[in-house]
Amino acid sequence: MRRHTRCADHATVRFSLGEHIPRVQRAAATMRRLQPAQVRARRKVSGLRRTSHNVAGTQRIPPGARAIRDRSNPVKMTVSLVLLPGFDGTGELFRPLLGELPHEVEPIVLHYPTREVLDYSALTQLVLRSLPTERPFVLLGESFSGPVAVLAAAAQPKGLLGVILCTSFVSPPRPRARDALPLAPLLPLHTAARIASSYLLMGRFTDARLKEAMLAALDQVPSRVLRGRLAAAATVDVTSQLCSLDIPTLYLQATEDAVVPSAAAAAFSRLARRSSVAVVVGPHFLLQCAPSEAAKAIVHFIEQVQRKTP
Repeated sequence: MRRHTRCADHATVRFSLGEHIPRVQRAAATMRRLQPAQVRARRKVSGLRRTSHNVAGTQRIPPGARAIRDRSNPVKMTVSLVLLPGFDGTGELFRPLLGELPHEVEPIVLHYPTREVLDYSALTQLVLRSLPTERPFVLLGESFSGPVAVLAAAAQPKGLLGVILCTSFVSPPRPRARDALPLAPLLPLHTAARIASSYLLMGRFTDARLKEAMLAALDQVPSRVLRGRLAAAATVDVTSQLCSLDIPTLYLQATEDAVVPSAAAAAFSRLARRSSVAVVVGPHFLLQCAPSEAAKAIVHFIEQVQRKTP
């Protein structure tokens, strides 16, 4: 009797139930190779929780493409990594990073209301109400959310171990942009994003699927909300709050960031008491275009802050 097994890519593997075991084993190995890598990886992270918190409720986020474990230097206990989103505010663009985090780090993705124009102070209050209370956590602010992370940390929430800013800022990254604020209502932001996103956000690391995901995330947010966030970023100043922090801080700097200049990392290092800077090859979309290297820097920081925690 012969059995025909059809795999995901429509290739067919034939084997007989009466044949020798080694041949069956070889056929099984062939099937595994033919399976999509994403299906095999999903089995590795079957027990990993991906949770997204919103002030309106909680939703599940599917596991990322794959997970990594560094057995040579494992995280000693479960820690939550609270991820504050970039300019789009949806949190959906963290998916590449989620697939690179080890099981011991529980990611919590926060996302902002898409229909309300909220300044940094209001966003910080939403974040403070959504922080975990049952385990220690590290707060990461990506790009636009860097000031939110600093303001939230300055409130000294219970369980906070450290703060990470990724390709972000604590004062306007482009000071001259403030002069252009009166023209903001005339700027077709969604159209501009489609034209300039590849160069400004991804540079030579441009990926068609990532660009599509970014545009889909922006399409969820009305132009008036995006303009409000631009105005907030052009006038923000949380340098005094950063100076007041007495916890470990990390700045993830992209080598090819066309949005936030290297001066932002230098200012962060100068102002923060217990700061470090990790330079990663990549564009402004560092967590999306270089998720593996970014995850390594994040996990290393978490391990360091854990060693310093009684």
